[in-house]
Amino acid sequence: TFNDLYWPGSGNPELQPESSTTHELLIRHKGKDSLLEVSFFDTDVDDLIAWSPNAAGKWQPANIDQASIQGADISLAITSGDIDHQLALTYVETEDQATDKALLRRPEWSANYSLYYNWQDWQFGSMVSYRGSSKDSGDVTLDSYWLVDLSASYRVNQKLTLAAKVVNALGENYESALNYQADDTRYRVKLSYAF
Repeated sequence: TFNDLYWPGSGNPELQPESSTTHELLIRHKGKDSLLEVSFFDTDVDDLIAWSPNAAGKWQPANIDQASIQGADISLAITSGDIDHQLALTYVETEDQATDKALLRRPEWSANYSLYYNWQDWQFGSMVSYRGSSKDSGDVTLDSYWLVDLSASYRVNQKLTLAAKVVNALGENYESALNYQADDTRYRVKLSYAF
């Protein structure tokens, strides 16, 4: 991004674009009211952009020579009457091939579960997400955490929809990066019109 290249005090104008080769096997099964997908992937990345210390010890975006990422995704969507369920589970192993260490801020396990209830012109929803522990700079381990979001939307007519969402409804205190404090509970209201 422009910030990676030129942000004052941390930009690195010497960055090169990433390139990667991925092999993936995807298995999909569609039932009457369900969809199951399982995928296995293996990615080799050249010039991966990640934060790391430069020669002076200052952290900035840099190209890691080579990295490997392997893992699996499982997703399941089921509709049962007026209720929609969506479950996704991901397992990932990463390695900086120069150091033989895991890539920073990339948890091995992550998961999401969404539940939506449709009633007349209303839709009510909740999403629970999990992010496993991961490594950060200086051998620091970022704790795993759970987040809960709540949402509701009302279809006023064929073109107009009003929606509201509570993000991090339980006020979880978490860090997705070292010393980067995430927002507390947030509220969103959205009005959308389709032309």
